[in-house]
Amino acid sequence: MKRKTLHITLLFFLFSQALNGQTLNAFLNAAEEALAEKDYYNAAYYYKTAIEFDTTDLNNRYAYADASLKFNAYAAAERAFQRVVDNDSEKAFALAPYKLAEAQHKMGKYEAAKRNYQLYISENEGDNSALISEAEKAINAINWAVDNGDPIDGVTISNLGGSVNTPYSEYNAIRSNDKIYYASHRFEFEEEDRKINRIFSKVLSKEGENEAALIDSSFNSSGAHVSNLAFNKDATKVFYTICEYENAFDIVCDIYSRNINDDGSWSSPMKLPDYINDSLATNTQPSVGYDADLDKEILYFVSDRIGGSGGLDIYYALIEDSEIGKPVNLKSVNTDLDEITPFFHSPTSTLYFSTNN
Repeated sequence: MKRKTLHITLLFFLFSQALNGQTLNAFLNAAEEALAEKDYYNAAYYYKTAIEFDTTDLNNRYAYADASLKFNAYAAAERAFQRVVDNDSEKAFALAPYKLAEAQHKMGKYEAAKRNYQLYISENEGDNSALISEAEKAINAINWAVDNGDPIDGVTISNLGGSVNTPYSEYNAIRSNDKIYYASHRFEFEEEDRKINRIFSKVLSKEGENEAALIDSSFNSSGAHVSNLAFNKDATKVFYTICEYENAFDIVCDIYSRNINDDGSWSSPMKLPDYINDSLATNTQPSVGYDADLDKEILYFVSDRIGGSGGLDIYYALIEDSEIGKPVNLKSVNTDLDEITPFFHSPTSTLYFSTNN
């Protein structure tokens, strides 16, 4: 009887091990398939589940951290990369300190990020000169941010509170005719073929002490991101973007315009010409400026079209008699990396923008 019991126990153990192996492989295969589709959210989920089979496996933890970083889950990425760095005695994950620093940098943990950029440089001198250069550039950016982080004299920054802000992202706030218009990334769209519903951006407005509300239902498209409003000088026209998913992660944007009628209603949407909306690129973040010398309005926007300086570039096009001219690359500001969020400040005729160079 003992021998029979022993055989049954051994068979059950072997069966459990085989089943666990098959289940683990199923999760890893699902993670790889999700990565191939740039579905980083589900890839992170599958890798996190795989970690539960063996918490000492740094390969799965690193893959989980990397997927988390790619869909901007910086806190999760930081925790996982930190575990890898702390336990990687063989230095098999050379990029882990750099990616840990990236996550911390994005979270504003500048001193911790700086230490890990420096750790990456010290452990990889002579191995990857391009990435070492990027780490050094990031350290310089951190030093600049720390040196310039003090409030500006005479400027008070106040949170608009719960009537506007939510646990999700609110952005692209712009004022026109005593209203604040902004986009909020919190609207769920149900899709039959997806396990997890996507969250989309829609445009809201707020006037005075009233609660913010979605603008005209015809303005906000379901199943697409609508944002980046920019009004012309006399507030008779608005430019904005509609962005749709190209795959599980990447979105492609095009710029539209609408006239604003005398009664405040919106005209039908008009997609800007093909020379603005390059079909092989994303075209986004419009901003309207004014050239006093030419007495003409200028449309600034961002695109990653072929022929640019690299990455996302800022372009401009003259607006004359409601017609938009051919776009020109603003080469004086563009680099081989990304230049984004152009904003023209009319009182000082100054163009502000962001760069990750």
